[in-house]
Amino acid sequence: MELLHFFVYVVAALTGLTIWKKHQLARKASKLGCLPPPAVPRYFWDPFSLVTVIKVFRAAASQNLLEYLVEREEAVSKHGGFQARTYLVPDLGLGGQNIATSDPKNLQAVLATQFHDFGLGPHRNGNFAPLLGKCRRGNLHMGPSS
Repeated sequence: MELLHFFVYVVAALTGLTIWKKHQLARKASKLGCLPPPAVPRYFWDPFSLVTVIKVFRAAASQNLLEYLVEREEAVSKHGGFQARTYLVPDLGLGGQNIATSDPKNLQAVLATQFHDFGLGPHRNGNFAPLLGKCRRGNLHMGPSS
């Protein structure tokens, strides 16, 4: 029974922390006049983005990953009605979202001028830690430093 109470407490604490963090980020975005980026169109029946996972793996297996990424950016642009160089993409298989960009000014900010404002994210850090150790460069995950 105590284990159940502990589990409920941990879930409640993590939920509260997630809500608080999203609220803080929304306040900061509002203060800076930021609008949310457009999102990759998703299927309502696919909350874990398994269709996207399959498409990415197929594109990688056929050595067409870059072409797939260009097509995805074009699909977001067509769906939004404007040239979308920065957009939300599903977090493969986890139900969350990440931000992808091909905008030169955003890439410059992430890699040079505002480098310390961005982190790799928990998934990339966890996946590459055995190979690279604690590393700050290695992908273009655009989110708050973790």
